[in-house]
Amino acid sequence: MRSSSRIPGIDALRFLAFFKVYLLHVPVNTSNWWLLNLKTGGGIGVMFFFVLSGFLISRLLILEKQELGQIRTWRFIKRRSLRIWPLYFFVLIVVLALPKNWQELLGWRITGGYEPDWRFSFSFLENYNMLKQDAFPVLSPLPVFWSLCIEEQFYLLWLLLFSWVPLKHLQKMLLAFIPLAWLFRWLEPYIWHNTLMHTNEVTTNLDLFALGGLLALYYQSQSVKKIKIEAFLRRFSYPLLLLVIGVIYFHRYLLPDLAFSTIHLIRSTAFGLLFVLLIMLFITPDPRIKFKPNSLISKLGDYTYGLYMLHLLAIHSQMALFKYLGYSLNSFSTGLAFMAINMPLSFALAWLSRKWIEEPALRLKGG
Repeated sequence: MRSSSRIPGIDALRFLAFFKVYLLHVPVNTSNWWLLNLKTGGGIGVMFFFVLSGFLISRLLILEKQELGQIRTWRFIKRRSLRIWPLYFFVLIVVLALPKNWQELLGWRITGGYEPDWRFSFSFLENYNMLKQDAFPVLSPLPVFWSLCIEEQFYLLWLLLFSWVPLKHLQKMLLAFIPLAWLFRWLEPYIWHNTLMHTNEVTTNLDLFALGGLLALYYQSQSVKKIKIEAFLRRFSYPLLLLVIGVIYFHRYLLPDLAFSTIHLIRSTAFGLLFVLLIMLFITPDPRIKFKPNSLISKLGDYTYGLYMLHLLAIHSQMALFKYLGYSLNSFSTGLAFMAINMPLSFALAWLSRKWIEEPALRLKGG
């Protein structure tokens, strides 16, 4: 993937999406409705990641097909693998190799889950094991690996799609993926008969990736209509941004997460359209709303993958320590203190992974 720094604001948005996931997982208990609106809905952050991946990967493949007339398959696989696999497999090996008593001591074993099967974990099929078991894995941080597995499945699907489908037919194909995702979400309860796990594989998220792909087609196009859209976005940037923030904040009321209901069929698409709008506000030429590339939030975005992979380990280890020391996490104040310690700890782990695992692998990507 070409560096997101080529498009100002993307790194900052990526970090904010992670922070939405983080707020769901961090043990800050509150009954205040305004804090609950912030804390709940971690899946919304994952939806943003899917739309953003659809945009960035589609843009990369469109540029390559426009310039070369074909997709360099091995180069694509190599670059994606070097970005995702080193940290992914390192974490898997560490957590699976540890004896159970060490896993428990570190707080990495979660009650009520299923014992991981390394064959699913190492083959990026953990999301299907979760659907099969209708539960989360018992071992941290595997419960968040379902989205990484979907990302890997998306890469393969998009590689085939862009290799076989001519660019002139790509828009129709991507548009067809949106109702196709509705169909798969409608069929899902009849296939899996689950009560907990749902929307955990690539077909039920096709609309999110497709909307990102459609945005990439728009981004690469040159037309008078595009110029008018960009002028509109610049003029109404702040009201549109407030609209996106408002829907995300009041998501429990506007777009509730009601599994296997009618609204469930279109909920992801609605959020996907919001995220397309959000990204468009930052990719228009000379946008009114900007995150400077050297700002703290943009720099944090560069560590998002490590943060996403490692934050659960930091959270569960710290929870075990607090329990050992006799601190109760039932109070809001203790939860805030927990978070004040945990955010720097999570970032420290992400910094270490970036320096010692991710960057050495990224240097092998080449041109």
